Amino acid sequence: MTDSHPRPRPRPGPQGFSTRALAFEVEGGRAAGRAVIDALRLPEPTARLGSVHTLVVQPPSTSHRQSTEADLLDAGIAPGLLRVSVGLEDLEDLQADLVEAHAAARAAMPALGAV
Repeated sequence: MTDSHPRPRPRPGPQGFSTRALAFEVEGGRAAGRAVIDALRLPEPTARLGSVHTLVVQPPSTSHRQSTEADLLDAGIAPGLLRVSVGLEDLEDLQADLVEAHAAARAAMPALGAV
């Protein structure tokens, strides 16, 4: 957000930053996304986002579970898409957890290649 943007900037949270949501795609589709979620220690799996805790959701398996693969792709939703609502946990702990979960998913799913 630029200084000239008409809306006020978000207020920083207790650790000096405001909470945000992010999304990223895991290569390998739903199974690979599920493997990453299963390997996470800090974020809580959920069907919807919004909490002081970090939450993770896989839209192709939750909110869009009744969509076909073609419909998902047409909507810009990759099969391995994960959405994370960042809570108040320590940033370095969250980053480490995501890196470790990605590595664990990759190790658990060698047939999928790059996860």
